[in-house]
Amino acid sequence: MQTKICAMMFSLIIYPTTCLALSKQLHTLAAVNHPNGYDAPEGSIAILKRKKNICTISITLYGETGKIIYLWHFNASGLKQAQRTEYNYTDGGLTMLPENQGQFLEYVRSNQKLNPHAQEVQSEFKKVRGFFPNQLVNCI
Repeated sequence: MQTKICAMMFSLIIYPTTCLALSKQLHTLAAVNHPNGYDAPEGSIAILKRKKNICTISITLYGETGKIIYLWHFNASGLKQAQRTEYNYTDGGLTMLPENQGQFLEYVRSNQKLNPHAQEVQSEFKKVRGFFPNQLVNCI
């Protein structure tokens, strides 16, 4: 599968959508490195995926001792679910890579379901959708 890389202020990778109808598996449609407003010490990425009639945007914020993942599940009628999960790394994680030789585990520190109808959640979802071109976000 070939990818097309678009030159923008941030890196955006778009995958071909012709294969979406051929499989019921989860397909990555696009990814954005370092999405605006989601800064993290070790980098961040937003990924748009589709499975059947639901799309998911995940935003991962990488830190030295853990990471945070936001998930936004939506379809044509709007946001269905949102959550925030925080992970910690064992053995010093990214701060001790030479010592742990890149071998560390991650465990869930907290998991919070967000109210998809709350105004601030809806506002943040609108911002997150804006990271991707309309033709991809309207993927249902």
